[in-house]
Amino acid sequence: MTIKIEHVDLIMQRANVGYAEAKEALEKCNDSIVDALVYLENQDKVKPRKTKECGHGMADSITNLIHRGNRTRFILRKKEKDALNVPVNVAIIAGILAAPVAAAGILLALFTSHRIRIEKEDGKGVQANEIFDKVSSAVETAKESFSSGNPEQDNHQTQQ
Repeated sequence: MTIKIEHVDLIMQRANVGYAEAKEALEKCNDSIVDALVYLENQDKVKPRKTKECGHGMADSITNLIHRGNRTRFILRKKEKDALNVPVNVAIIAGILAAPVAAAGILLALFTSHRIRIEKEDGKGVQANEIFDKVSSAVETAKESFSSGNPEQDNHQTQQ
């Protein structure tokens, strides 16, 4: 009986076995692909397919994260006018390389009534914007309290 090389290739691919095992299974099963696959399964010779190597999966994930960071924007806005509009990746790198300057800049921006936003490429905000809004509101309230007089007097008046 002649075994077709295409059938051997197909068995090798489907069962993830070597040439000799695929050929032997086809010979025992009269060149029937389905019967050869069943035979190999019954013999516990079907090997699980290799999945992506850990490094490749991680590299793909990191690449995807970088692309998303480039499309997502870090925006510093005052009264609907953008003072700063950069990709999130740039903001992260600047924050890492110049952490004290970045922290001081954010505090200064908050005290000058700027709003911090992070927006996806479709214009939608992210969940962190709710936190940024609460922080901005708290800073505005603190500023108003300090500018109206002694904050301790304000606290005593609200408690009475």
